[in-house]
This record gives sequence, structure tokens and C-alpha cells, in this order.
Amino acid sequence: MKHLDGLTPPDGWSEGRTRSLWYPSDIAARVELQEQARAEGKTLAFVITWTETGELIGVTGYARMEPPGTPGRKAELGIITDVDLISSRGWKLLGTEGLHAASKYAFEELDGVEEITLVTQQQNEEMRGWSEKVAGLTPRLTVEEWGHVAWYGYTREQWEVKGGVRDRLEAKLERLKSSPALA
Repeated sequence: MKHLDGLTPPDGWSEGRTRSLWYPSDIAARVELQEQARAEGKTLAFVITWTETGELIGVTGYARMEPPGTPGRKAELGIITDVDLISSRGWKLLGTEGLHAASKYAFEELDGVEEITLVTQQQNEEMRGWSEKVAGLTPRLTVEEWGHVAWYGYTREQWEVKGGVRDRLEAKLERLKSSPALA
């Protein structure tokens, strides 16, 4: 949650509480709201686990999706990982795999998704690095909300075109998977 400090627990911040310190009950309430939104088709989540141990290390997916049938339907992609559980190289592989899988699913399986957006704080070097260096995106907009926020996006065409976002991610995955440090 370190890069989501503008996110408020469902019941808000009670008086005398440290802002940005989420209690287990806050997470449980958020999960309940997310489950309801998923049941209504407004969000979609993918769980990221270590295959060897089954340990949960993160979630990726769509925090918001426009309804099917919306012209130019957009879906907002995000990823949350426990960076304490994974090395920086592991983050690169697992984060890239998670975002690749979520993007592929949106464009190939979800009805009419035409654009994926990502919103992150400027200080979130991991997400900004993935967006800019790996996927080749540039911020479309930066705003002063929740700190300094950068907004990215890519269309189905940018995903599918030769040398586009999908090709860049798949090339990065191949480099990471063949790295001796991951063996």
C-alpha cells in the first residue's frame, strides 16, 4: 500500500489514527467491497503467487472497468505486491508477468476493452519504470492528487502492433526468464 497513500479505508480514517496505516479490518472491508464490485463486473483481480510455495505475493487486475458496450471501453490496470517478499529481479519478472497476463486477458477475453490505463504516484519507481522503460509508455498526464500522480495508457492497437507493448513485454519476459540470477 506504500504507493496508495491517497486510498482511504472503506470506513475512512478515524480520529487519532495514523494516516496510511491500514489495519487488518480495513483490508477485510476493502476486500468485501472489491468482491461486490467483481460480482457486478466492475473490477477484475488476478492473484500472483510463488509457484514453489503457493505464497501470495501480490494482486494485479482492474480496479475500474467501464461497462461492456461502452464505446472505447477503458479498464484501469494496477498491481500491488509485497516487495519485502521478492527481490528486485523477482519483482521485475513477476510484475512483468502479472501485467502482461492482465493486459492480454483484457484485450483477448474481456468484451470490448479498447484501452488500458494505469495511474501511479511519481515516487513509485517500480511502476513508472515498468510503464516507461519496459512498455515504452510516456505519462499522458500528471496531476497533484494523492501526491504527484502520473497517468499512462495504451490502446488495443498499441498492444497488438509489431514492436508494441505486447512485443516489448514478451521480450522483457524472455530476458528475465533466461537470466542466470533467476535459475
